[in-house]
Amino acid sequence: MSNVILVNDKELQAKEFKGSRVITFKEIDFVHERKDGTARKRFNDNKKFFVEGVDYFILKTDEAVKYFGIIAPNGLKLITESGYLMLVKSFTDDLAWKVQRQLVNSYFKIKEEFRLPTTYKEALEHILARIKENEKLQIENEEMKPKVQYHDKVLNPEKLVTTTDIAKDLGMTAQGLNVLLYTNKVIYPVKKNGRVKCWKPYREYQWMIPEYADFKISEYDTQLKWTEIGRKWLIEFVESIKKIS
Repeated sequence: MSNVILVNDKELQAKEFKGSRVITFKEIDFVHERKDGTARKRFNDNKKFFVEGVDYFILKTDEAVKYFGIIAPNGLKLITESGYLMLVKSFTDDLAWKVQRQLVNSYFKIKEEFRLPTTYKEALEHILARIKENEKLQIENEEMKPKVQYHDKVLNPEKLVTTTDIAKDLGMTAQGLNVLLYTNKVIYPVKKNGRVKCWKPYREYQWMIPEYADFKISEYDTQLKWTEIGRKWLIEFVESIKKIS
């Protein structure tokens, strides 16, 4: 996509939502040269002072993909100008002052409202500008198609896969994968009469499972069904563990 704005010698892709210019926590950390997670922590520490719909917006996972092509399993928070200024009050170093000025004067400043042309020359320039804008939108639509298709076909929450399917992709058995996820506190067993009846995810991982699956192999063996986002996360998670070990 186009409309890239330079802040502190770093490129930011301009984002707008509901008529407001917005920015993510990750982008705030990026331009302020802060450790990842800094902006999010400052927000969470002072969340009671922020007003949703004024200082920030919350997008669901599918909305984040649809509007910005961002995969955010736990949802995506978009910070407005007022929210940004509140959030960075504690950023008092010299660089912070410089970045704040640039963000307010360049990033958060949306173009002025359209003014009707008063001369023939201005009218021609306006027509050419509109043609170029339409061409740009067509290009952006073409660029967004793969992301939209990816969302519809791959991230579709109605398309579920079992633990067995994911285990096959990893060259493992479902039992081995369950044990690995249990050891790393992703899932826990629910027992009946001393035997494992089924597995369930810990609360922080329930976003990967739209519902507890009812795919029963036997009375005591119930497999979880995962979303494609969950499948992708699990594969990356297991592969990262393999690299460490």
